[in-house]
Amino acid sequence: EWLNGSLIVVGCAAVLAILSRRAPLWRPGLFDGVVGAAHARPRRTGAILFAASLAIYLFVAHWVLAGRPLLIDEIDAVFHARIFLEGKLWLEPPRYPEFTSALHVIDFGGKYLTHFPPGGPLVLAPGVAAGAPWVVHPLLGATSALVFWGLSRRIEPRPGVALAATLLFAFSPFVAFLSGSFMNHVPVLTALIVAMYALARQTGDDRAHPGWAALAGFMLGVPAAIRPMDAIAFAVPAGIWMLWRTVRQPSRLAELVAAGLAIALPVGGVLWYNAQVTGHPLTFPM
Repeated sequence: EWLNGSLIVVGCAAVLAILSRRAPLWRPGLFDGVVGAAHARPRRTGAILFAASLAIYLFVAHWVLAGRPLLIDEIDAVFHARIFLEGKLWLEPPRYPEFTSALHVIDFGGKYLTHFPPGGPLVLAPGVAAGAPWVVHPLLGATSALVFWGLSRRIEPRPGVALAATLLFAFSPFVAFLSGSFMNHVPVLTALIVAMYALARQTGDDRAHPGWAALAGFMLGVPAAIRPMDAIAFAVPAGIWMLWRTVRQPSRLAELVAAGLAIALPVGGVLWYNAQVTGHPLTFPM
C-alpha cells in the first residue's frame, strides 16, 4: 500500500511538472490574496477552519466509520467509559467469563476492567452519557486544528507557510480519519498542541506568564493519564527547558512553580487510579 501510494504521488507530481512547462499552473504570489486575508482576520480564519474541519471529521465519524467503535482499543475505551459512568473504577467479574472475555480486558483479583489508563475513557464519558460518543473526538480534532493555526502564526514568520502548514495538518487524511475514530491518540494530540501553544505564549516576551505556564503544565500532564510515554516524551524536555530559563532568569520562577503544580493534577490523578486498581501508584493495569 505504501509503495502504490508513493507511486501515485510521484506519478502525479511528474505529470504536473511536465504540464507546468507548457501551461502557467503556478506563478509567484498566486495565493498572496488568500494568505493576506487569512492573516488579516485570524479569528475569522480560525472559525472557518474549526467549522470546516469539524464537518469533515463528523462526516468521517458518522458516515464512514458508522459512529461506532470498530477496533478493539476503541471498543474497550467505550466499555470503560460506561464503567466510570456507573460511578465505579471496575466491575464485578462475570459469572461465566468464557462468554464475555475480550482482548485488553482484565479479569483478576475480583476486578473486571480494561488495561488502559483512565484518561481516554474519561474523555469519552460525556459523549457516552449523551448517547453520541462519536462526536467527542471530532470536536477535539477540530480544536487541534484551531489551536495549530494559532501556534503556526506565532512560530512561523512566513505567513504563507503558516497557513499552508495549518491546512495540511487539518485536512490531511490521516488526521481526518483519526479524528473520526475513538482512538485515544486524539485527546493526546489536542492536549499536546494546546501545551505547545501555551508554551509559545509563555515565552512570547520578557514578562512572566504563570497562567500560560500553568496551562502548558496541565496539558503536558493530561497525556500521562492516556498514553504515559507520550507525556514523558514532551513533558521532560519542556520541564528541563523551563528550569533552564528559570536559572537564567529568576523572574520566571512563578512560571516554573505554576507549571509544576498544574502538571501534578493529572499525574496525581492517574497515580491515585493506579493505586486503587493495582495497589501501587506506579503500576498500571496492563
